[in-house]
Amino acid sequence: MMYLGSRGIAARIKERANKKRRPGRPSLFDYETYTKVRSSVERFFGWLKSFRRIQTRYDRLASTYLGFVQLGCVMILMRRVSR
Repeated sequence: MMYLGSRGIAARIKERANKKRRPGRPSLFDYETYTKVRSSVERFFGWLKSFRRIQTRYDRLASTYLGFVQLGCVMILMRRVSR
């Protein structure tokens, strides 16, 4: 910086328009909402793991595995809708 200043070269760096929030835990953490969301996600993965082929991952190709995961999701959805 000293070298450029002595030669009369000014910096042309723009100021930031807005400060980005720092990543991490929010300042106000709603634990009750967090537990509700987390329990529903854990429950969904439990339902998905009830399909043995998905749980042990017999498939070699990721595309085939993804297809069976999607099929499992459709089956779970159909069970929930038919109740």
